[in-house]
Amino acid sequence: MAMEKKEEDVFIGSIDQGTTSTRFIIYDRHGKPIASHQVEFTQIYPQAG
Repeated sequence: MAMEKKEEDVFIGSIDQGTTSTRFIIYDRHGKPIASHQVEFTQIYPQAG
């Protein structure tokens, strides 16, 4: 059985790769953010020597 695709079923996902975290955001067909998740990661700094 095939499912009928509706316009309101269209979403866009984006990845925001920053300096200290990565974020994923899902937008509806109007461009309104409907969900997001952010994961921070440890910074690695150069050491002397």
